Amino acid sequence: MKLIIVVPVNRDQLGTVSLVNAAGQTLIDKAVVLCRSDKEFADGFGNTPRDPMQRGGDTPYGTYSCTISKFTPPVDEPHEHSYGPYGFILLTPTGGDALKAAENGRRGIGFHSGVLNPVYTQWQGLRPTHGCSRVKDETMLDILTECAAVNETLTCEITPP
Repeated sequence: MKLIIVVPVNRDQLGTVSLVNAAGQTLIDKAVVLCRSDKEFADGFGNTPRDPMQRGGDTPYGTYSCTISKFTPPVDEPHEHSYGPYGFILLTPTGGDALKAAENGRRGIGFHSGVLNPVYTQWQGLRPTHGCSRVKDETMLDILTECAAVNETLTCEITPP
């Protein structure tokens, strides 16, 4: 299984995420994803431009191996607010800019959902993260459900359009 995330260089714009199985069949097609770091978080690392190659930056392009951590209900409020009710996919860099960013000290990059904020209309309510990729709760549930239905290793590729 592979998560294919396509996001513009300008992370003020939404990207898309698709899930493809080993046979090449698309199981989830072009759900919205936000790969933008929170400005204040990035500023805390002296990374005002949110450079993906530096700590506190946007999600880096590249390839990743994935480790799925499902949450067991009930999920406590701080975790549900930040990561959503279903789980967290840890993205471990394996190639491209992602691996170079890891060499620069980037750690803990993930893929998750989280509580929507209606203030962020330009991102359909998705909130910036601490350098992760965020999707809507229903997209996360769909991805985790599809992954649980098969015995395939999950990988991720994040690319520009």
